[in-house]
Amino acid sequence: MQILINILISFVIYLLVTLSFYIIYSCTKYFLIIHTASITLGVYFVFFFFRQLELPLVISLGLSVIVVILIIAGLEIFVYKKFRQRRFVLSF
Repeated sequence: MQILINILISFVIYLLVTLSFYIIYSCTKYFLIIHTASITLGVYFVFFFFRQLELPLVISLGLSVIVVILIIAGLEIFVYKKFRQRRFVLSF
């Protein structure tokens, strides 16, 4: 029974990530790799705050979201904005 529950949880996680890729691609017509990086960074920051700094899980999740938003916003301002100004193609 535990195996079935684990399979179901894994399926739901993969489904959510896939749907988020689909929504972003259908709106922008770009496959943004930064989306994957933001998910990965978020997970690593939760691990860092929760395990290494021993903060409560809710605070770790909140801090992780804030840090990832700041990193992605910085990349948008300092990298992607310049690409768009130069009409650089970011898609495949």
